[in-house]
Amino acid sequence: MSSIKHSTTASGTDRGTGEIHKAQWNDLHVRTGPLQAVSAAVNTNSIVLTLTSPLATSIFFGTFAGVATLARINSITQTNVTWSLLRRKVNGTNTGVELWVGIPSGGTPGTTVTASLDASTNADLCVSEWPASLGLAGTVDQAADATGTSPYQTTGFITPTNDKALVFVLFAINNGSILLTGPTGPFFSLVSSSFMAYGYCFAGKNPCQSSIPTQFNGVWANMIISVV
Repeated sequence: MSSIKHSTTASGTDRGTGEIHKAQWNDLHVRTGPLQAVSAAVNTNSIVLTLTSPLATSIFFGTFAGVATLARINSITQTNVTWSLLRRKVNGTNTGVELWVGIPSGGTPGTTVTASLDASTNADLCVSEWPASLGLAGTVDQAADATGTSPYQTTGFITPTNDKALVFVLFAINNGSILLTGPTGPFFSLVSSSFMAYGYCFAGKNPCQSSIPTQFNGVWANMIISVV
């Protein structure tokens, strides 16, 4: 199981003054974190994760990155949970990120989550479980994608339309290296490696954006997306 690493930076924009105080971001940050987050990096066409006692009242999100040979998730299966793709962004033939949602469909969710890919590649999937108290239905609120080859990745701006929105950022790079500092801005880190990084935050209705430093001019793709 991956550890949840909380970042120490916070920034953003307030609708009234153009600035938002760090204390306000921190208040939004600590609303809650995932009940658990489990990840695995592979070089095959299948990823299998094991959750600990998942709840039928929870909602699940899967953050995915694939590099080297472009691979997409064909399906995610889990007993008593229905998984579906929310958004995908690819750059060329070797880099992509995806966000999936899992909705319990009756009965206790299974502990095994299996993702089937359409090709064998360097890939990572992180499945996080979120409590019912957040009131999330698993629909997309706002989203922005970006691709490039510059040595520093920056996402687009989004402004969630709902105070309870959960915001994810996903970064991936091929033939480069992510410097393991975590996403900038008001984001907590879910998991990161040399080729990918995922983060989350609760930004309220404030505009938010994230960046991450990289080495070399690799091909990269990223996504920032709010869900409600």
